[in-house]
Amino acid sequence: MRVSFDRICVPTDFSPAADHAVHFAAGLAHCHDASLHLLHVIEHAGPLVHHPDFTGDGEVARAYFNRLERAVANVEEKLKAEGDDKWHDVPDLIKSLESGAVEKIESVGDQWWAGLEVHRDIRYGHAVKEINHYVEKLEIDLLVLGTHGHSRLASVLLGSVTERVVRTCACPVTVVRHPEHEYKIVD
Repeated sequence: MRVSFDRICVPTDFSPAADHAVHFAAGLAHCHDASLHLLHVIEHAGPLVHHPDFTGDGEVARAYFNRLERAVANVEEKLKAEGDDKWHDVPDLIKSLESGAVEKIESVGDQWWAGLEVHRDIRYGHAVKEINHYVEKLEIDLLVLGTHGHSRLASVLLGSVTERVVRTCACPVTVVRHPEHEYKIVD
């Protein structure tokens, strides 16, 4: 039996463990001549979770942020017309969530990326739901995850995204431990 992967996805929170998983996934993508999908999920904010239209779908969350931004822009225009500019930073604050993530996800890459077809995506919502939705929607063949995200304390208190994805994902999942080890691409 020969196992082949066409689409490999690696969710990243830009932690050292996730970076290690990204490099491992890039190596696998080279070996299988597969496309590599980098996914970053911006966890929903408190007001969004309590919004009556929130369904947990990243596309709904993106639309919510877009509506919020437009509403704030309208308020900003009214305040400027009245000579009050104290709200000038609000649209930038809303945009900073995505722009920071876009910068980070676009900067990921090094010698491992030569010749790879790389797709980058940012989703909004609950990490586990968004990862699983992305896997199903794009028919991902293999998901590669790091063992720990931002902090071990958060993992203990909130539960491990990795552990929950392993239990619920529709495709095979490879979990990469972060050893002091560098991988080499061998032809």
